[in-house]
Formats: sequence, C-alpha cells, structure tokens
Amino acid sequence: MGLYKQYSEVFRSATRRLPLFTDADDADVVLHRDSSGRPVAGLLLNPCSFLYCGQELPAARVRGVTKRPEVSDSVLEMLMAETLRESARRHYAVLLAGTDIDCSVLASSGFCACGYSRCENYTAMHEFHSPEYTVVDNGYSAFHELEMAVGCGTIHSPRQYDSMVLFTGSAVETQTISVRTSQGAKAFLFATFNTIDTESGVLVRSLLAENESAAQAALAELRHRVPGRLFSVVCSAGADCERRYLRLSGWLRIVDMQVIAEAMATVHTQLQTAIEPSDGIVDANNGVFIIESGITVVGDADGVRPGLCAPIEVVAAVLFGDPKIGRIFGLPAVRPYLSDI
Repeated sequence: MGLYKQYSEVFRSATRRLPLFTDADDADVVLHRDSSGRPVAGLLLNPCSFLYCGQELPAARVRGVTKRPEVSDSVLEMLMAETLRESARRHYAVLLAGTDIDCSVLASSGFCACGYSRCENYTAMHEFHSPEYTVVDNGYSAFHELEMAVGCGTIHSPRQYDSMVLFTGSAVETQTISVRTSQGAKAFLFATFNTIDTESGVLVRSLLAENESAAQAALAELRHRVPGRLFSVVCSAGADCERRYLRLSGWLRIVDMQVIAEAMATVHTQLQTAIEPSDGIVDANNGVFIIESGITVVGDADGVRPGLCAPIEVVAAVLFGDPKIGRIFGLPAVRPYLSDI
C-alpha cells in the first residue's frame, strides 16, 4: 500500500477533512508507526520555497497533521521530530506551518509563531474607491512576481498555484483576480466563499499589491463579481502595521541554521556577529555560526562570544520578528509573510 493511501486511512479514522488546495503524493507523506508497524499518525510535507535575503531557499509546509483517535497526543510530538529529521535530510532551510495545527505541538518542536498578517474587515455595503484599472492575465508569473516583491515569506511553486486556482469544491467557489491600474501598479487577489450560505462572507486569503491603489482596484473587482457580502481581507503586514490589525497566520521552524546564516551574510556584508542556537532535534543546528565580511563559518564557542545564544525557536523569533528587537541583538530582522494558501 502506498504511503499516501496509508496516510489517508489515518486521516479518515480521525474523521477530518484535508486542508483546501492540498495536492500531495507519496513523496510528501511522513508517517509515525507504532511498535507493530501500523501507521498511527501522519502529515503532509508540501515542498515550497522561502524567500529570505533575496534568495529562494528550499522549504516545505506542514499540512494535514493527524493521528488515530485511540492513540495519545504525544505521538504528534514524535511525528514532528521525525518530520524535522526528514526535513534536514532533504536539506530544507525552514518548515512552515499554519494556525490549524495544535500550537503546543509546534511550540514543543521548536517552531516560532512569527508569521503575522494584516487583517481587515469590510461590510457588505462598503465601496472600494479605486483608480481606473484593467483585469489582466492571472497566470503564475504575475503571482510569483508579487510574492517575490514582499521580500520575505512563502513562495509557491507552479504546481501549488495550479492546485489553488483550479480548485473545485461542492460548496466552495474561488476567485483569482489580477489587475493593473492606469499608473501601471499591479495586484493579485485570491478569495474563497461559500456558494450555499449566501449570508456568509468572502475570505480574501491572499492580497498582494504594489501599492494601496492597486489593492483597492483588486478589491473593487472582487466586489463587482461577488456583491452584497462581508469581506475579510488578509495581506502582508509590513514593518509598520498597527498591532490591532495583526493576526497570527503561521509558524516557522529553522531546519538549517547554516543556510539561514549564509543568506544573511551574503546580503549584510558589514555584519560581524555570532549566533549560537541550541536544538534538541536537529543536531547540525548546535554550534556557533560566525558571520563576518559576508562569510559564515561554523565553529565552537572557544574564544567567541555570541551576540545571540538561545534555543532555536528564540533565534527564529529574533531573526523573523520585529526589526526593533533585531537591532537590540545587532541582527537584521524581517517579518515574513506566511501565506494562508
């Protein structure tokens, strides 16, 4: 029996539904087995890229975490540890996870809650005042260009994009919109809504725009297509977003500290520091990562005083948190945009 079929049996035993837009095969499955070899817990490890310091680093998103109902929750922590070791073997730089996964399992596995998005709500009567715009081809290239412009965060593959825009569900409809304003600014929007419950709202799962005018144009086009409904809009937070508009959108786990340090050193060539993480699961992350003159050297603590010495999740919280906190440690920090799709 194939791994994906085994995973599906575990998933059905838990009477759960797979997350929307999931496209997976045997290569994406990680299973935890009991002493008899029976799969009792599993998840999907969907490969993607993570944009950091101008580089697309190899990454994966953890989805569909599940277990058989008769086993204890502790198997999920064992499953996550196996997933991290497998991710290290696959040379992923980071793992990403959504808010649908038990936060206690993520926190105990070294994940950091550092993905925040801006969330805004609009009434059914709200009119979006936009400049003149044109609806343009909403292919992958336009979406990819705008994801890259965010600067740090999830980068979807063409396969993942296709599973998103070609999704069909019995009660879920999607809208994919690309627009260009008369000034040449571009925006991309992806939304879902329930086709049966007409009183329910529209969830804009991703809004990527070059400026506010382009964002308003995309929302105006969505209002034209889906009138008379509440809109909940999720988009990149940016460094100066007010706290009241922020919502947790994802978790991040550093799998390969050396790759992260090297990407940082390549861009911040004047940076001179050392980072010493501690990691109880991925052994390669234990060491001193010395960054100087654009080069990263991995050594030990002899004669080096690290600027940041902390558990791996705290290192992630500093590097992928508020830039003001990063400056306290003399490190460049950036908030990632962890997409909800």
